[in-house]
Amino acid sequence: MMILFLQICVSSVDPLAFPSAVEAGAQMVEIGNYDSFYEMGIQFSPEQILKLTRETRRILPSITLSVTVPHMLSLPDQVKLAELLEQEGADIIQTEGGKYSSPSKPGVLGLIEKVTTATPTLAAAYSISRAVQIPVMCSSGLSAVTAPMALTAGAAGVLNTNTWTSTFLSWLDLKKQFHAMDTNNSG
Repeated sequence: MMILFLQICVSSVDPLAFPSAVEAGAQMVEIGNYDSFYEMGIQFSPEQILKLTRETRRILPSITLSVTVPHMLSLPDQVKLAELLEQEGADIIQTEGGKYSSPSKPGVLGLIEKVTTATPTLAAAYSISRAVQIPVMCSSGLSAVTAPMALTAGAAGVLNTNTWTSTFLSWLDLKKQFHAMDTNNSG
């Protein structure tokens, strides 16, 4: 039996929502999950994200703070925002990609199709990880095939997100997934 100790992370764009989540046991907070806002035509400016970061730091000065850099910004603007977020006390920068896509092919071919969806988060991870000293975490549009690309690009970790689960993956996790794919495809 393997016992895992996972940190609970709560995501919001309202810093006032974080204290009750931390009181309930969250060890990390994230300013992000902008996708639902994009669908309503709402985008967060760098100034708004910096303001949310400052307010969160004021309310919770010692909590681990992750801030997502919107993929809607140009790559140079994403890098600039990440640098400013680091100066404001963010502990982790999270990148995001485009809309989730459903692959048209099964298996590994379907996983490789997701490279197009992962391109924005991979480019951001590469650029941002070279500009900041804090960890960069990739999210959005990643698969077992594209997650190692994110780590190679400079991400400290990847967030594998689907409708039901969110899992922070490391190299060890990815190695296990590839081994399982090889085992399943060798029959």
